[in-house]
Amino acid sequence: MALFKRLVNRHEEKAHGELKSVADDYGYVVYLKVRVADVLPIENSGITQEQYTYALKAHFDFVACDGDYNPVFVVEFDGPSHQADVQRSRDSMKDGLCKRFDMPILRINTNHLVQKYNKASLLRWIVSAWELQKSFDEAQERGQIPWDEGFDPVMLWHPGKTVEEIHPHWLSLKPRHIIEQLHKQGRLPEAYSCQFVFMDDADNYHGIEWMDVTDKTVLCVETAMRSQLFPIYLGDLFSELLPVLLFEKLEHFLSTGQGAVEPRAVEQRVADWKKRYRFASGHSSGGSLVKVSLSLASGHFV
Repeated sequence: MALFKRLVNRHEEKAHGELKSVADDYGYVVYLKVRVADVLPIENSGITQEQYTYALKAHFDFVACDGDYNPVFVVEFDGPSHQADVQRSRDSMKDGLCKRFDMPILRINTNHLVQKYNKASLLRWIVSAWELQKSFDEAQERGQIPWDEGFDPVMLWHPGKTVEEIHPHWLSLKPRHIIEQLHKQGRLPEAYSCQFVFMDDADNYHGIEWMDVTDKTVLCVETAMRSQLFPIYLGDLFSELLPVLLFEKLEHFLSTGQGAVEPRAVEQRVADWKKRYRFASGHSSGGSLVKVSLSLASGHFV
């Protein structure tokens, strides 16, 4: 008996399961391994011969379609092999085709599938926020929401009894509340953390979050998030991830006393990023041991 090839690997299987769970909530159907040429209208489109040939051979990992089988967005699972130069070139080709035909594409990895952010995954956060944004935009078109009111999924209220149900997109709400309580109990010198977010030339996010934990040391976390060819602003999500990651490190510090650094280490890191990236957003406290501030008007550091 012939042994046929498995359509997906274990990581892709997990990605498909989470994507299907999200898609079911919004009436989408998810298809696997669909040829690029069967999704994008490449015929007589003016794309290059190289792009055309690639589209005939390549496939999308997952395609989410509406009830009429119309593709709505695609998802690519990028495993370790996507770090290789050859695969990067192919990914760039696929991204270029999606951009050319205005097809939203999400590139995810295992970090997007972990269900720990308000009992949900980053994949669910992104897709659900996009759905909320579409409803928000439609309400503005109907005049139900003022034109000068901006969309912010973090601040939207939802029916429910728990924090996760009422504020599913406000990932840092519970960690921030616990930090405030620890400060009131005298276990932390400050009740708030500080954050700076930068962007590189490819519009990828780079962020740093810190807080004082003793009279001489601070806790600090850094992370980065790639830009996406997806029609939603992801700066809100990135700004929410940083305090969540910091709180995880804080829990470890409170139980072991390990992980704190001198303020100078954070100051130097911010100075390095100032030279490499452009400032995007942030907030700091004058009372922090880390003496780094900025002018929001100019973006200059002082």
